This record gives sequence, structure tokens and C-alpha cells, in this order.
Amino acid sequence: MELIRYKVKGDTVMGVIVHSGLNLGVYYTIEKLGKLLPEGSYWMKLTYSPKFKKELPLIWSNMVPKTRGIRVHSGNTAKDTDGCILIGNTADLTLLKIGHSVPAVAQLVKAMDKSVTYSLFVRNEI
Repeated sequence: MELIRYKVKGDTVMGVIVHSGLNLGVYYTIEKLGKLLPEGSYWMKLTYSPKFKKELPLIWSNMVPKTRGIRVHSGNTAKDTDGCILIGNTADLTLLKIGHSVPAVAQLVKAMDKSVTYSLFVRNEI
């Protein structure tokens, strides 16, 4: 999987996640500027989130420990995250929002195999 960031305005960073292997197409992303993961390689695995009380992708690396709790979850604006990555099926670059976030997360979770640790590469085009 690859997270490509392409727009920054205020405290909002917008991007896309693409993954050809899972055949999911593109998910639009929103992150908070002050809490971005550094560019680089990460691992991502489906695990139980005590905060959200359901299975969600957890992201970590040698630089960012699992205990930081970086998740992929639903939300529509940068106000809905405190360091995690929000995904959606639609995006409004003018209003800095993503839409259809709950279905996007459900699609991603359904497509992921709980026994597999996936690679996530993060890069900026901003």
C-alpha cells in the first residue's frame, strides 16, 4: 500500500491510499498537519482497537511504535483525528473533507487478512 500526500491547507493534509494487490482502488485520506507520520516504510496489520472497540488497521515502524496507536479509521475532517489516518471514498478539496468514510473503512477491513502484516509506504508530493 502507498499513502501519497498531495495537499496541505491550514492543519489539514489530504492524500490518497492506493493498493493494487487488494484490488480496492483509491481511498482519499485526511491527516492533521502537526501529527503526520514521517515519510518512509511502515507495517500495517488488522488488530483490535480498544478505543474504537473493533478491528482496525494499526500502523507502526521502527520510528513509530505500536503503542502510539496510529489507526486507519473513519472521519470527515482533520478535527476528527488526533494523529490517525482517516479514509473515505470521496473527497472535496475545496471544503477539505472526505465522505463515505464508514463504508471505506469497512471495505478496507473486509479486504485485509488478519494474519497478514502489510507494507505501507508514505510519501509527500506537497
